[in-house]
Amino acid sequence: MTSAAAANSAVAGTGPIGSGPRQGLRRLLRQVLGWSYPGTPNLPEGEPLVTAAQLRKVLDYAQRAVGDPARQVTIDQADGRNVQRIVNHLRLGEFSEGVYAVKPATMWWTGHFLSRAKADGYTGRFPVQVLRELTDQPAPRGLDRAVQCLIIRGVRARPGPELVVPCQNSI
Repeated sequence: MTSAAAANSAVAGTGPIGSGPRQGLRRLLRQVLGWSYPGTPNLPEGEPLVTAAQLRKVLDYAQRAVGDPARQVTIDQADGRNVQRIVNHLRLGEFSEGVYAVKPATMWWTGHFLSRAKADGYTGRFPVQVLRELTDQPAPRGLDRAVQCLIIRGVRARPGPELVVPCQNSI
């Protein structure tokens, strides 16, 4: 098979999906998960799984940034890579050049939760279960409970009126 024919068959979904069984299975699994959870954050391939300790660290930085008048905090160099891959891909603020900022323009989830909950008739305080459901709208993301809790608690840390009842599950 020529390289052009192989590319055409792979695009059509009828050709090989990897150079070997392991690569093929990994690519197939990514495709199935992508179809099942089209809203999943696009994390780079080959990245290690996010740990609970890393999520707790990001939450700590988010809470410190919200408490800062400039709504940002300098991140320890050792934590920079993990903070960047978590907050930037989850749209939970922005990390750049050693600084984590949680300004309204970078906290996508706050606006998402407020607009979706309002459309569903909620005002004031929103039950955590409602916010968990909203993490899968408009498209399923397949986020596990610890990541959902980070998002909810990160949004809750913002100044102003309380948005949610406390997330009972610890990260």
